[in-house]
Amino acid sequence: MARWNGTSWVSHGNGGTTGSASNGTIVTSAVVTSFSPFTLASTSLANPLPVELISFYGRITDEETVELLWATASELNSNYFDIEGSTDGRSFLSIGKVKAAGNSLKIQNYSFEHSVLFSGVHYYRLREVDFDGTVAYSSIIKVNVVKQQRLTVYPNPITDRKIDLVMSDNSANTPVLVKLLDSQQRELYSQEYESSPETGTTINLPDHVAAGIYFLRIVDGSGVYHKRIVIK
Repeated sequence: MARWNGTSWVSHGNGGTTGSASNGTIVTSAVVTSFSPFTLASTSLANPLPVELISFYGRITDEETVELLWATASELNSNYFDIEGSTDGRSFLSIGKVKAAGNSLKIQNYSFEHSVLFSGVHYYRLREVDFDGTVAYSSIIKVNVVKQQRLTVYPNPITDRKIDLVMSDNSANTPVLVKLLDSQQRELYSQEYESSPETGTTINLPDHVAAGIYFLRIVDGSGVYHKRIVIK
């Protein structure tokens, strides 16, 4: 039995048990003098424990990226964290890796920054991999991203392979490079167009593109922009 004292896990021993493996009680062998979290654990490496994740959350930065932060209370044989992301909460892809502490009985803090492509709900989970290949997953968290509207695309959904886009930042009337990407970020179409904030640009997508969810990547003199589109 271990108790969190505010800075570390302290052993309170096992003073006795009752009941069965599925139901019962455990009594600490040391006196408890204050309210605090308890867990079934060990404060030494004599009794192997899995990675104990105590927090995992995401927040939006001033640069409109998602910063993922998590902390562990203890780790044993941990190799790395594989950060996985999803746009639907079901299909996840690896978006990066962070080296783990290996063996630790102290709180370890981690972070990872993800540059998101578009506004909306983004889902994340951690895939913790041990040195022996053992894998464990965290719970799924979601982060609602609202990016500034610099690119307008209409209509969306698209029914006739023709869309109009307006770049509000394209005051210099510079050419824009339009790319169409699938859900795996594979490029399906690329074309340069003339554009202005007053008239915008009409894009004629190729007929061979099947119905589904895609992403437009727009590159002009002021930056790179992304938009999620649906083709029916």
